[in-house]
Amino acid sequence: MQNFRLFGTDGIRGIAGKELTPEFSLKLGLSSAHVLMKDKRKVVLGRDSRISGDMLSQALSSGLMALGVDVHDAHIIPTPAVSMLTAKYGFDFGVVCSASHNPVEDNGFKFFDSNGFKISEEDEDLIELNLGMTNLIARSPGVSVGKLYDFSEAQSHYIEYLIEKYPFNLDNFSLVIDTAYGATSMVAPEVFRRLGAKVVVVHGEFNGNLINVNCGSTNPQKMQKVIIENNADVGFAFDGDGDRVIVVDEKGEVLNGDHLLAIIASNMINSSRLANPTVVGTVLTNQGLEVIFNKLGVNLIRVDVGDRNIVQTLRNKQLLLGGERSGHLVIMDKSSTGDGIITSLELLNALSSSGTPLSKLKTILNEYPQGEINHRTSKKHELLRNPKLQEYVEEINKELGVRGRIVIRASGTEPMIRVMVEAKENEVINPIINKIMSRILEIEEE
Repeated sequence: MQNFRLFGTDGIRGIAGKELTPEFSLKLGLSSAHVLMKDKRKVVLGRDSRISGDMLSQALSSGLMALGVDVHDAHIIPTPAVSMLTAKYGFDFGVVCSASHNPVEDNGFKFFDSNGFKISEEDEDLIELNLGMTNLIARSPGVSVGKLYDFSEAQSHYIEYLIEKYPFNLDNFSLVIDTAYGATSMVAPEVFRRLGAKVVVVHGEFNGNLINVNCGSTNPQKMQKVIIENNADVGFAFDGDGDRVIVVDEKGEVLNGDHLLAIIASNMINSSRLANPTVVGTVLTNQGLEVIFNKLGVNLIRVDVGDRNIVQTLRNKQLLLGGERSGHLVIMDKSSTGDGIITSLELLNALSSSGTPLSKLKTILNEYPQGEINHRTSKKHELLRNPKLQEYVEEINKELGVRGRIVIRASGTEPMIRVMVEAKENEVINPIINKIMSRILEIEEE
């Protein structure tokens, strides 16, 4: 793993059995316990349903217990549930074994501090530093080793938490839910049904071989058809670990995270909940959202991609709402991390308050056209730093002026360069993308 960059924008990810092995996971358990363990010496551990989760999480647990940490195994459970449980029940830290929306062969680890927030970059650096020195970390001998506890009730605790946070009636709603064979498969249907909604579920069981495969937030096509067939009001497609959601209206049309921010922010203003009228987005947030926010009297702060950057800004400026186009939204008075179910409940609250179909309510946002292409490469950071590419992009940006913008960035979770072009005129987008990709390929061949 010498060339594998450990912590990206959302924890550690890699191919299970290749970059992420049981041996590595054991060392990660030792190192993370050494860095993050506090006086309570107890950790909550969850995972999504992917096939490699047992292998990697059990190896990590062994490393944790070798340093005297008691591991409370919450089994398959959404990532935001681990965040909530860590803070509410006084764990030293929380760990999730998941690769979110990534392909089934991938896996990873996410860490939460004792307050339920993603651990700091400083702690990530320390964990990575200590990975190379685990032989020097003192083990707990004999009876002082940690124990493994079954924490199966964690799922029920999370369900009750969500219902307590949103005690409204959904009797008038018909929903379709795609849980991507992942971590929300048991939780999401139960929450919506207990609140009174009629629920149809697709891809709705734990299946470690099929998680995220042609389903969920990255592939909501089947859900779109089922919504039309059932005359449903709205559909929610979750990713593998449940920290984000893609929404589909009653006509089968997809809404992204910018639509959700517009609708939820507007509802918060109407209910006097958004006391500080400022929302946090990213460099990819559509310019159309700025237009509607200006009309609503809401400021938009842009940060780099990644929910850590959004949460950090929300905390520093004591703000309530932020999110990404991908469907990661953070509502700080409900959760300290992205939560797809909470986002869905917020949207249902807005729908209930407005009495308006989602297809009409979403027209509050008039998006500027965007195009994006992903280029898989092992040299993503070198390409971004290349002066020839930087000069070429700057030249095109000058030509676009106020009519559009280009964002080129390295994926924080995969070996990819992502190129996004946004413009008022849709017809100029693909030619610009093609020009930039041609230049990237030329530079790679040099």
